[in-house]
Amino acid sequence: MKSTDLVEPSAEFLEDWKRWHGDREPGRFAHWCWDWDFLPVDEHSVEASSCHDVEYDEEARNNIAQAEAEFEQAEAEFKRRAPIDSLDV
Repeated sequence: MKSTDLVEPSAEFLEDWKRWHGDREPGRFAHWCWDWDFLPVDEHSVEASSCHDVEYDEEARNNIAQAEAEFEQAEAEFKRRAPIDSLDV
């Protein structure tokens, strides 16, 4: 999919989007991603970094990089608060 192929998301897509992403509005490149078993992703999703369905433009690639950085920061904070060694499993 190229940026020139973008269309308005269907009601079915928006319903699925909300289930996974809550009230966040989908971005310009929102789609069901083949690489992620049809998870709805967009250029603000960390999953987009390994998505091969879309040719992202420079702005979208910057948004993906920001999403990756935010994910890594949240992951580091989670690990800091709850080290896996401290969990009783």
